[in-house]
Amino acid sequence: MIYLPIEIVRLIADYHDYDKYCKPIHKKNIQPALKDIVDIGNILQPICPNIVYKCWNENGWKNYLHLQNI
Repeated sequence: MIYLPIEIVRLIADYHDYDKYCKPIHKKNIQPALKDIVDIGNILQPICPNIVYKCWNENGWKNYLHLQNI
């Protein structure tokens, strides 16, 4: 059989529907991070990336600098 039946092609194409399968889960997972960004934005003007990184991870900024070879 050289070609897939159209029904199987449609099932595969439907599975790649981001809005249907992935977006609800991603939206739920990202909500706490978005809330943190808004909260920090209400406290700090302007937001400094190194402070935010320190808030989210104790050694985060040091690890980031190490990864950037700074």
